Amino acid sequence: FSEIVEGWMKGKLQMSDSEIQKLKTNLLEKLLLNSNMIGGDCGNDLGEILHNLPVLKELNLSGNCLGDSPMATILNILKENNSIETLMLSNNEITHGSADAIAGFLSNNRSIKRLWINCNPIGPEGIKTISQALSTNLVLEELNLSSTRMGDEGGKELFDNLKMNKSLKRLYCNCNNLEKESMVKFGEYMKKDNENNYQD
Repeated sequence: FSEIVEGWMKGKLQMSDSEIQKLKTNLLEKLLLNSNMIGGDCGNDLGEILHNLPVLKELNLSGNCLGDSPMATILNILKENNSIETLMLSNNEITHGSADAIAGFLSNNRSIKRLWINCNPIGPEGIKTISQALSTNLVLEELNLSSTRMGDEGGKELFDNLKMNKSLKRLYCNCNNLEKESMVKFGEYMKKDNENNYQD
């Protein structure tokens, strides 16, 4: 890591020298940075850290108000990391502007099993983009889309695309104001032979 990033980890994240040394070994498997109020100005620093963690299995960045541009940087790095299994991005002010990056991550990564992007104002257009990637994803098992403002329009496209998905077992969509047309699509989706746990 550069001296700038090392200083950032000590100051902003209050990480000890021993914790930073573990990061430098490139063997860290779990990195929990949730609710640190990191902010979007630290996206490049985070990117440098993640680029140097090839065996990372779990990353929690929830509650950091990162925003779209830093999130795109992070996801573009992680899509090449085929050890990451759990990625938590709740409450990060992600909008439809991050949808292409999320879709790219889902289309390219071959290890992700659990993705939480709930409590972000992604909106119906963003959910549409993400759901198209879900139609071909072969590994994701759990997805949390609660409180993403998908609405009925996003919900219909989501459930249409999920009919082609073979891996998803748990889906959370509560607090999205889904209406009749989405629920009809959901019914069609549930006719698949799967174990989905849906909440609304």
